[in-house]
Amino acid sequence: IPDKYKNKNIILFPNSVHIPSTKQLNNSISPPWAKDIKDSKKVLLFLSRFDSIKGIYLLVDAWMNLTNSQKIKNWTLAIVGYGDCGQLKKYVDLLRNKYHLKDVFVYPPAFGEIKDICFRKADAFILPSFSEASPMAALEALSYGKPSIISKACGIYETARYINKRSNKFSQIPYIECLPEISSIQNSLDKLFNMNKNSLRDLSYKSTEFIYENHNLEDNFEGLINIYNSIIEDKKIPSKYLYKK
Repeated sequence: IPDKYKNKNIILFPNSVHIPSTKQLNNSISPPWAKDIKDSKKVLLFLSRFDSIKGIYLLVDAWMNLTNSQKIKNWTLAIVGYGDCGQLKKYVDLLRNKYHLKDVFVYPPAFGEIKDICFRKADAFILPSFSEASPMAALEALSYGKPSIISKACGIYETARYINKRSNKFSQIPYIECLPEISSIQNSLDKLFNMNKNSLRDLSYKSTEFIYENHNLEDNFEGLINIYNSIIEDKKIPSKYLYKK
Protein backbone atom coordinates (compact mmCIF):
# COMPACT_ATOMS: atom_id res chain seq x y z
CA ILE A 1 0.00 0.00 0.00
CA PRO A 2 2.73 2.58 0.86
CA ASP A 3 4.40 1.88 -2.49
CA LYS A 4 1.13 2.37 -4.40
CA TYR A 5 0.06 5.54 -2.60
CA LYS A 6 3.38 7.32 -2.12
CA ASN A 7 1.97 10.81 -1.72
CA LYS A 8 -0.99 9.91 0.46
CA ASN A 9 -1.40 9.72 4.21
CA ILE A 10 -1.99 6.16 5.37
CA ILE A 11 -3.75 5.85 8.71
CA LEU A 12 -3.14 2.81 10.88
CA PHE A 13 -5.87 2.61 13.51
CA PRO A 14 -6.41 -0.30 15.89
CA ASN A 15 -9.57 -2.38 16.00
CA SER A 16 -11.15 -1.86 19.39
CA VAL A 17 -13.40 -3.79 21.77
CA HIS A 18 -15.45 -3.12 24.87
CA ILE A 19 -13.79 -4.24 28.09
CA PRO A 20 -16.17 -6.96 29.32
CA SER A 21 -17.93 -6.71 32.64
CA THR A 22 -16.48 -8.70 35.49
CA LYS A 23 -19.90 -10.31 35.93
CA GLN A 24 -21.62 -12.74 33.59
CA LEU A 25 -24.44 -11.07 31.66
CA ASN A 26 -27.00 -13.86 32.13
CA ASN A 27 -26.53 -16.66 34.65
CA SER A 28 -29.31 -18.76 33.12
CA ILE A 29 -27.41 -19.28 29.85
CA SER A 30 -25.01 -22.18 29.24
CA PRO A 31 -22.35 -22.47 26.55
CA PRO A 32 -23.28 -24.55 23.48
CA TRP A 33 -20.97 -27.35 24.60
CA ALA A 34 -22.62 -27.81 28.01
CA LYS A 35 -24.18 -31.19 27.12
CA ASP A 36 -21.13 -32.55 25.29
CA ILE A 37 -18.19 -31.60 27.49
CA LYS A 38 -17.85 -32.53 31.15
CA ASP A 39 -16.91 -29.87 33.68
CA SER A 40 -13.69 -31.75 34.39
CA LYS A 41 -12.48 -31.04 30.85
CA LYS A 42 -10.81 -27.79 29.84
CA VAL A 43 -12.21 -26.09 26.75
CA LEU A 44 -10.12 -24.59 23.95
CA LEU A 45 -12.37 -22.26 21.97
CA PHE A 46 -12.21 -21.41 18.28
CA LEU A 47 -14.84 -18.74 17.61
CA SER A 48 -14.78 -17.27 14.13
CA ARG A 49 -15.99 -17.71 10.56
CA PHE A 50 -15.52 -21.20 9.17
CA ASP A 51 -13.10 -20.68 6.29
CA SER A 52 -9.80 -22.29 5.36
CA ILE A 53 -8.13 -18.87 5.62
CA LYS A 54 -8.80 -19.02 9.37
CA GLY A 55 -6.52 -22.06 9.65
CA ILE A 56 -9.39 -24.13 10.99
CA TYR A 57 -8.57 -27.27 9.00
CA LEU A 58 -4.92 -27.02 10.04
CA LEU A 59 -6.10 -26.81 13.64
CA VAL A 60 -8.24 -29.94 13.34
CA ASP A 61 -5.36 -31.81 11.67
CA ALA A 62 -2.93 -30.66 14.37
CA TRP A 63 -5.39 -31.79 17.05
CA MET A 64 -5.69 -35.15 15.32
CA ASN A 65 -1.91 -35.59 15.35
CA LEU A 66 -1.67 -34.74 19.04
CA THR A 67 -4.53 -37.14 19.77
CA ASN A 68 -2.71 -39.94 17.99
CA SER A 69 0.46 -39.24 19.95
CA GLN A 70 -1.58 -39.15 23.19
CA LYS A 71 -0.52 -35.59 24.07
CA ILE A 72 -4.04 -34.34 24.77
CA LYS A 73 -5.20 -35.45 28.19
CA ASN A 74 -7.70 -33.02 29.66
CA TRP A 75 -8.64 -30.63 26.87
CA THR A 76 -11.52 -30.42 24.41
CA LEU A 77 -11.78 -28.28 21.27
CA ALA A 78 -15.04 -26.34 20.84
CA ILE A 79 -15.42 -24.84 17.36
CA VAL A 80 -18.08 -22.13 17.17
CA GLY A 81 -18.98 -20.30 13.97
CA TYR A 82 -20.53 -20.39 10.52
CA GLY A 83 -19.89 -19.80 6.83
CA ASP A 84 -19.08 -23.06 5.04
CA CYS A 85 -22.46 -24.73 4.56
CA GLY A 86 -21.56 -27.55 6.94
CA GLN A 87 -18.28 -28.60 5.30
CA LEU A 88 -16.23 -28.33 8.50
CA LYS A 89 -18.77 -30.43 10.42
CA LYS A 90 -18.57 -33.11 7.71
CA TYR A 91 -14.76 -33.06 7.89
CA VAL A 92 -14.75 -33.46 11.67
CA ASP A 93 -17.32 -36.27 11.48
CA LEU A 94 -15.21 -38.05 8.85
CA LEU A 95 -12.10 -37.90 11.02
CA ARG A 96 -14.08 -39.02 14.05
CA ASN A 97 -15.59 -42.02 12.28
CA LYS A 98 -12.61 -43.08 10.20
CA TYR A 99 -9.57 -42.00 12.21
CA HIS A 100 -10.92 -41.85 15.78
CA LEU A 101 -10.67 -38.09 16.22
CA LYS A 102 -11.69 -37.29 19.79
CA ASP A 103 -12.82 -34.31 21.85
CA VAL A 104 -13.67 -31.98 18.94
CA PHE A 105 -17.16 -30.46 18.68
CA VAL A 106 -18.63 -28.07 16.11
CA TYR A 107 -21.39 -25.60 17.02
CA PRO A 108 -23.48 -22.89 15.30
CA PRO A 109 -22.47 -19.21 15.51
CA ALA A 110 -22.79 -17.36 18.80
CA PHE A 111 -23.78 -13.74 19.28
CA GLY A 112 -24.65 -11.44 22.16
CA GLU A 113 -25.12 -13.23 25.48
CA ILE A 114 -24.25 -16.63 23.96
CA LYS A 115 -20.93 -15.30 22.70
CA ASP A 116 -20.27 -13.72 26.08
CA ILE A 117 -20.80 -17.05 27.86
CA CYS A 118 -18.58 -18.82 25.31
CA PHE A 119 -15.67 -16.55 26.16
CA ARG A 120 -16.34 -16.70 29.90
CA LYS A 121 -16.62 -20.49 30.10
CA ALA A 122 -13.74 -21.33 27.74
CA ASP A 123 -10.34 -21.95 29.31
CA ALA A 124 -8.32 -20.78 26.30
CA PHE A 125 -8.73 -19.49 22.75
CA ILE A 126 -7.11 -20.20 19.39
CA LEU A 127 -7.09 -18.51 15.97
CA PRO A 128 -4.36 -19.85 13.62
CA SER A 129 -5.28 -17.72 10.58
CA PHE A 130 -3.33 -17.34 7.35
CA SER A 131 -4.21 -13.65 7.00
CA GLU A 132 -5.92 -11.14 9.28
CA ALA A 133 -5.84 -7.53 10.41
CA SER A 134 -6.16 -7.57 14.21
CA PRO A 135 -9.24 -9.85 14.18
CA MET A 136 -12.03 -8.92 16.55
CA ALA A 137 -12.57 -12.47 17.85
CA ALA A 138 -8.96 -12.67 19.04
CA LEU A 139 -9.12 -9.20 20.60
CA GLU A 140 -12.31 -10.17 22.40
CA ALA A 141 -10.75 -13.37 23.72
CA LEU A 142 -7.78 -11.40 25.05
CA SER A 143 -10.12 -8.86 26.65
CA TYR A 144 -11.69 -11.71 28.62
CA GLY A 145 -8.22 -12.70 29.80
CA LYS A 146 -8.18 -15.99 27.91
CA PRO A 147 -4.74 -17.56 27.40
CA SER A 148 -4.63 -17.59 23.62
CA ILE A 149 -2.84 -19.08 20.65
CA ILE A 150 -2.91 -16.56 17.80
CA SER A 151 -1.24 -16.68 14.42
CA LYS A 152 1.56 -14.25 13.68
CA ALA A 153 -0.37 -13.44 10.50
CA CYS A 154 -3.05 -11.74 12.61
CA GLY A 155 -0.67 -8.83 13.23
CA ILE A 156 -2.11 -7.93 16.62
CA TYR A 157 1.12 -7.38 18.51
CA GLU A 158 2.93 -5.71 15.61
CA THR A 159 0.12 -3.22 14.96
CA ALA A 160 -0.18 -2.19 18.60
CA ARG A 161 3.57 -1.86 18.93
CA TYR A 162 3.78 0.35 15.84
CA ILE A 163 0.99 2.67 16.94
CA ASN A 164 2.24 2.98 20.53
CA LYS A 165 5.92 3.35 19.70
CA ARG A 166 6.72 5.07 22.99
CA SER A 167 5.14 2.45 25.21
CA ASN A 168 7.49 0.37 27.35
CA LYS A 169 4.97 -2.47 27.78
CA PHE A 170 5.87 -4.43 24.67
CA SER A 171 8.68 -6.62 25.91
CA GLN A 172 6.55 -9.76 25.60
CA ILE A 173 3.76 -10.88 23.30
CA PRO A 174 0.65 -11.39 25.50
CA TYR A 175 -0.32 -14.68 23.86
CA ILE A 176 1.27 -17.79 22.38
CA GLU A 177 2.18 -17.00 18.81
CA CYS A 178 1.99 -19.64 16.09
CA LEU A 179 2.40 -19.84 12.34
CA PRO A 180 -0.43 -21.09 10.10
CA GLU A 181 1.29 -24.45 9.80
CA ILE A 182 0.32 -27.80 11.32
CA SER A 183 3.66 -28.32 13.08
CA SER A 184 3.65 -24.82 14.58
CA ILE A 185 0.05 -25.17 15.76
CA GLN A 186 0.90 -28.53 17.32
CA ASN A 187 3.87 -27.03 19.17
CA SER A 188 1.73 -24.14 20.42
CA LEU A 189 -1.01 -26.49 21.60
CA ASP A 190 1.54 -28.63 23.38
CA LYS A 191 2.96 -25.52 25.06
CA LEU A 192 -0.50 -24.42 26.22
CA PHE A 193 -1.42 -27.87 27.51
CA ASN A 194 1.74 -28.03 29.62
CA MET A 195 1.55 -24.57 31.20
CA ASN A 196 1.04 -24.55 34.97
CA LYS A 197 -1.59 -22.46 36.76
CA ASN A 198 0.79 -19.61 37.51
CA SER A 199 1.90 -19.33 33.89
CA LEU A 200 -1.68 -19.37 32.66
CA ARG A 201 -2.66 -16.73 35.21
CA ASP A 202 0.26 -14.54 34.16
CA LEU A 203 -0.69 -14.84 30.49
CA SER A 204 -4.29 -14.00 31.34
CA TYR A 205 -3.23 -10.83 33.17
CA LYS A 206 -0.98 -9.73 30.31
CA SER A 207 -3.81 -10.32 27.84
CA THR A 208 -6.26 -8.03 29.59
CA GLU A 209 -3.60 -5.39 30.22
CA PHE A 210 -2.64 -5.44 26.54
CA ILE A 211 -6.24 -4.88 25.42
CA TYR A 212 -6.81 -2.16 28.00
CA GLU A 213 -3.69 -0.32 26.84
CA ASN A 214 -4.14 -0.71 23.08
CA HIS A 215 -7.63 -1.82 22.01
CA ASN A 216 -9.99 -0.28 24.56
CA LEU A 217 -12.95 1.08 22.59
CA GLU A 218 -13.73 3.81 25.10
CA ASP A 219 -10.20 5.21 24.83
CA ASN A 220 -9.75 4.74 21.08
CA PHE A 221 -13.11 6.22 20.11
CA GLU A 222 -11.86 9.72 20.89
CA GLY A 223 -8.81 9.12 18.71
CA LEU A 224 -11.02 8.05 15.81
CA ILE A 225 -13.18 11.17 16.19
CA ASN A 226 -10.01 13.30 16.13
CA ILE A 227 -8.90 11.67 12.89
CA TYR A 228 -12.23 12.35 11.19
CA ASN A 229 -12.30 15.92 12.47
CA SER A 230 -8.79 16.47 11.14
CA ILE A 231 -9.84 15.22 7.71
CA ILE A 232 -13.06 17.27 7.64
CA GLU A 233 -11.34 20.46 8.85
CA ASP A 234 -8.27 19.84 6.67
CA LYS A 235 -5.98 19.81 9.69
CA LYS A 236 -2.90 17.75 10.43
CA ILE A 237 -3.73 14.14 11.27
CA PRO A 238 -2.35 12.99 14.65
CA SER A 239 1.10 11.56 13.87
CA LYS A 240 0.49 8.58 16.16
CA TYR A 241 -1.78 7.02 13.57
CA LEU A 242 0.19 7.85 10.43
CA TYR A 243 1.98 4.91 8.86
CA LYS A 244 5.56 5.49 7.80
CA LYS A 245 7.92 2.91 6.35
